[in-house]
Amino acid sequence: MPRPTIHQISFTLGQLGLYYKYSPPTTDWTQSPITPTDQDESTNLNLLALLLVTTSPGGSAAVSFRRTGRGPPELLYSKHHPCSKEETDYIAQLFAIATNPDVASEVKHRDLFDLAIRYCKPKILSRLQKICAFLTNEGAENNFGIRGLDQPYEGDTHQQQTQYHTGIRNFVGTTMFPPGSPLPSFLKNWFHFLLQTLEPSSGFNYEARHNDIARTILISRLLVADPQNRRILDPELLYRLGKLGEYRVAVVALVRWIQNSNSDHLCHLKLTEVWTKLGSG
Repeated sequence: MPRPTIHQISFTLGQLGLYYKYSPPTTDWTQSPITPTDQDESTNLNLLALLLVTTSPGGSAAVSFRRTGRGPPELLYSKHHPCSKEETDYIAQLFAIATNPDVASEVKHRDLFDLAIRYCKPKILSRLQKICAFLTNEGAENNFGIRGLDQPYEGDTHQQQTQYHTGIRNFVGTTMFPPGSPLPSFLKNWFHFLLQTLEPSSGFNYEARHNDIARTILISRLLVADPQNRRILDPELLYRLGKLGEYRVAVVALVRWIQNSNSDHLCHLKLTEVWTKLGSG
């Protein structure tokens, strides 16, 4: 196991301090099991933290939510470095959209997703690069690791799988994914498209490919959500697609979390950065 860096140690200690300062245990540990509600909130906060990583592929963030009897709730966040003004403004904009009671959920999903793609560029680019690296290593001659390409595919006979396929077809059009066409055949063509248009390189223009990147994230999420694909896609590729698709999941989780909070104070949510650094002595 590699030795942790000073920044990693500082970040970890900061998060422990943040937790015990604002969420101290109130009962004996052995008598306070984690409830499903606790797990859901923990998952939502972890996904939210992903949306706050904007500076580097190896960056990290943590968030915690504090409710008080009086006044607005407070969201505490910390990154592995003090936030710049641009980062702080992005976080404020993120929650201004998410907590606006006058904006429809569909609009929130769209605007938050576009905002995250713009600001989370380093990590999204890194995850996209890992997908392309896998596809390049497998090669078209090996069908990019797609299993059973020449075998009958029964996915379209199942109601659940058909819904996923319809969703993908809505994103790519019927020319690339004709109705009735088996998913493995589409995947081979789509992976070709990824390598030709989205493989990160010195000449890759991230901003100009915004729509293609958004579409790729959405398709990746649908592919991972479809249980049928576990038997036709390589496990590593499925994992990589899942990591990229997390950005869609994070946006959905943020909007749902705000909606389920049932608090009139959320439109006045207080955002507080917590930064802890190890002393030199």
